[in-house]
Amino acid sequence: MSAHKGLAAELRELRPDLHVSEDVLPSGVVWIDVQLDGSTLVIECGTDGTFGMSVRLHGAADFGGHDAEYKSREELLAAVWVTLI
Repeated sequence: MSAHKGLAAELRELRPDLHVSEDVLPSGVVWIDVQLDGSTLVIECGTDGTFGMSVRLHGAADFGGHDAEYKSREELLAAVWVTLI
């Protein structure tokens, strides 16, 4: 199973007020945008099971690279949770 499968739904369960969109590229890379109160988390799900995440706060410039990288889904979800509380 791909590392991203069900991740968007899991994020919505984490906080039902999140707006979550998913873009699956032909390469297999998946981008997930998570929006809350004018801020956006951009998550890249790599084909190798790793994740990158960047945070754009209240109208900051577009994505310019990951703020952090995670080797597991659990690490990513913990970071998302900490970022959103």
